[in-house]
Amino acid sequence: MLDIIREAPLGQAIRFISRNKLLRYPEERPDFELPPQYVAVLKDSVEPKHQNADFRTSDRLSPQNEIETQNNLSARSTQTSKQPEQ
Repeated sequence: MLDIIREAPLGQAIRFISRNKLLRYPEERPDFELPPQYVAVLKDSVEPKHQNADFRTSDRLSPQNEIETQNNLSARSTQTSKQPEQ
């Protein structure tokens, strides 16, 4: 019954006013434990999901390098569009 009230606009208002202390979802309760079948799946999924197993975070561009790369690419496209047609 509380599930129905919680999902209704009145329940959402109660949750908002109480700062989510009332009508909590099961995973928001302090005594919540992840079901065993999910724990097993998490333990089995140790391998990375990437197609390239050698992919590392350090291979990614930093924000500054990414901006520089974008600027270089846009400069190249501007140069090629300004060349006269033959």
